[in-house]
Amino acid sequence: MSVDFQLETIKICNTEIEMLTGGSGKSLLVLHGPDGSLGWLNYAKILAEKYKIYIPSHPGFGNSNRPEWILNIQDMACFYTWFIEEIGLQQCNVLGFSIGGWIAAEILSIAPNTFNKVILTSSAGIKPKKSDITDIFLLSPNQIAESSFKDISQAPEYTKVYGNTEAPSGTHYITGSTGGYDPQFIADKNRKTAGRLCWKTDMFDPKLPAILNRVKNPVQIIWGENDSIIPQECGEIFAQSIPNSTLNIIKNCGHMPHIEKTTEFTSIVTSFLE
Repeated sequence: MSVDFQLETIKICNTEIEMLTGGSGKSLLVLHGPDGSLGWLNYAKILAEKYKIYIPSHPGFGNSNRPEWILNIQDMACFYTWFIEEIGLQQCNVLGFSIGGWIAAEILSIAPNTFNKVILTSSAGIKPKKSDITDIFLLSPNQIAESSFKDISQAPEYTKVYGNTEAPSGTHYITGSTGGYDPQFIADKNRKTAGRLCWKTDMFDPKLPAILNRVKNPVQIIWGENDSIIPQECGEIFAQSIPNSTLNIIKNCGHMPHIEKTTEFTSIVTSFLE
């Protein structure tokens, strides 16, 4: 059964935030990657059969406002501690993709009691020792989209999400919700905000491996074996740094396992959260 969603706008820290919610059960906060929310995709529909899903668009992404004081991922983590408190999600489970995983990891490192269980998927935030994180800001949106998958034929939602040739990144993020802006505006806004947050940091926080060692929460780390954006080595360092963590590698899969290997991905998530 497909679970539908509601679209709402809430105000946190004097900032209007666009958010999708759907499903019922224990709360699961989803923190998206640099492409933006991408909307109510199949992974969300499946998870919403068991959990109450919250998918906010980060400040500066989608139709959410961007306050001037949010300059980096640590500021975004600060914002989300306020967000979680305001909407009553303390001790929720959290699922983070890419920079969303980085935000979750920063919160976890300084305020671990904010969350119950944590899923980090293809997460930024860790510097690899033997390889490099791809500088996505030197790539075109088309190149990023193509590099994010091992085999797009495995991703039935690829065309829906990335198929707009004029603005291929993040333009489908919410069907029917463009705030009066065209898809190119949304894609450009997402890319600009991601650059503002991440470009100068090279997508990692050098102190994160050390301070994650204090974390006692159960943490599931999920990585595509063929991730060409953030190498698998980063997942291994996350696992070494977080005592109560498990690393799950999805074979024949790139940077977007929730889209490329949806069934396997959601099975890992639900088994972990049960």
